[in-house]
Amino acid sequence: MNRHGERAAQAQADVLLNDISGKVDATCAAILADAHREGEAARLRAREKARRQLQRAVAEMRATGQRRHAQLSAEQETQRGRRRAELALQVLDDTWPALAEAIARRWGNTTHRQAWITAQVDLATRRFGSRPWIIRHPATWPADDVQALRAALARRGVTAAELKPDGAPAVGLVIEVDGARLDSSPAALLADRPAVQALLLAAITQKAEKAPGHE
Repeated sequence: MNRHGERAAQAQADVLLNDISGKVDATCAAILADAHREGEAARLRAREKARRQLQRAVAEMRATGQRRHAQLSAEQETQRGRRRAELALQVLDDTWPALAEAIARRWGNTTHRQAWITAQVDLATRRFGSRPWIIRHPATWPADDVQALRAALARRGVTAAELKPDGAPAVGLVIEVDGARLDSSPAALLADRPAVQALLLAAITQKAEKAPGHE
């Protein structure tokens, strides 16, 4: 090959090498760009994953805190309720000896006594119906009380009722029908101490719950 031919061959080789080099550069650039995009996408995915994990962790911590707060509130309310019940029971125990006297004082009030008579007649009517009654009342009784009793009987349609003065119930009435008794004397009303205290405790608790400032 002469010198001219060598130069031509070299020129062609240079062109080929330049073309190959350009393609290699382009390929490398494309690979780098793809790698960059993939890396950026991976970073975004990792960031999003981390954000979701953080959100879940925060939500779980908040839910745990709320559950704990609710649990503590319930425990505190239970403790407050227990303390109120204990205090109320102590008050009931302390005042139990005076309860019979309080009932007697209520019977001693004319308005309360006549309301008591009406309430007992109403209860006896529901329980005994119109069968013959025997009503034992205090031996010394004002005429107004006798009239109130007869009026209550008339309102309830009880016509077969025998009134018997009796020294036993100084407070309250005893209504007897075929051997059954409805006794409102203090001894009868307070005979079942646990039941009476449970009833009073429920009333005290209900009143406390309705009081202003109770949560």
